[in-house]
Amino acid sequence: DLLTAMASTPKGLSGRVAAERLSEIGPNALEISRQMTRLRLLTKQFTNPLVLILLFAVAISLYVGEWADASVILAIVIGSAVISFVQEYSAGNAVAKLRERLRRRVTVLRDGGRQQIDHEEVVPGGVVVLSAGSLIPADGVLIEADDFFVNVRSTAQPPHLTKAPHHHHVVDSHRKTPIYILSLRNIRHAIF
Repeated sequence: DLLTAMASTPKGLSGRVAAERLSEIGPNALEISRQMTRLRLLTKQFTNPLVLILLFAVAISLYVGEWADASVILAIVIGSAVISFVQEYSAGNAVAKLRERLRRRVTVLRDGGRQQIDHEEVVPGGVVVLSAGSLIPADGVLIEADDFFVNVRSTAQPPHLTKAPHHHHVVDSHRKTPIYILSLRNIRHAIF
């Protein structure tokens, strides 16, 4: 059966096994690109084709001796670069702070009981307990459900699909019901 294949039990993993899998596999998170350094972000402002054309105009103006024109164009380029730098740097910091504040917690079965963990700590073989409004933290297979109705938006399945509609229906290894969805509605209880 599925739980045996995943070296798990209906009561979930032990904390020790979950920690080993987490250190072996890594966190359940999308890889986020590194944030640019300030210097790299500033130099990026001068790689815009329009800015490069204006810098070329500055060079031509200096070559022909039009110091006033070159100064005005250079001031505009530098001012634009500084404004763009400040906006991008502030936006990058705001996104990083927002991402940190929106840490999602999930309920899992560990050591025979329910525990709240960060969604990054969900590991293969872990048993996740869902309730109304839960966001599914990873791909999984439905094990048990009671009034489990999902709002399917990210799959090719028809919207508002009812999964495992029978009261406490346990899905065996021949009739796995995969769930690859983002939100749940009208649910009393589900374990996957």
